[in-house]
Amino acid sequence: MQTHFQLNGTRLHSSDPKEILATCLSAFPNINYWSYDALFQYLKGTIENLQVYCDAKEKEVIELSKKVPNIIGVYNPKRYRYFVTWSNKLLRNMPEYDDANLMCRYIYNVILACEGLGLLPGYGMANKHGDRVKGNPEVKSIYGIEPFDHYYTRKMKDRKSVNGI
Repeated sequence: MQTHFQLNGTRLHSSDPKEILATCLSAFPNINYWSYDALFQYLKGTIENLQVYCDAKEKEVIELSKKVPNIIGVYNPKRYRYFVTWSNKLLRNMPEYDDANLMCRYIYNVILACEGLGLLPGYGMANKHGDRVKGNPEVKSIYGIEPFDHYYTRKMKDRKSVNGI
């Protein structure tokens, strides 16, 4: 049941889809110089190929569980379904703006999330005086710049237009 992939001459012995995705996305060292369209197609194609792999692997585990009853504890088909759900969420949340730097940052965050080291969403700080740090301090400390939160800026524009300010 062990699967191995060969990527650029390197063998990857794993059946964990997140580990395979992280390895595939970190295989090319020069993605900083790629265009937005190339990065978009690279990420989308990699995720779609892994979704096909997960669907086939899930069916294989279910068929194998009919022959060997205790195999589900070792090879759980739910983790493949979970990856498909998780990766669909990644595809929905991809940056829609033609900014290669933003897309590259998104790919790096996906790699970190696959390794269990992703950024904390919605994390904020305040002190005893009620002062709040604007933005996500974790993102600021890692990237050293103000995070570009499209949802927040759209929300503030809507609020200003409604209030007439």
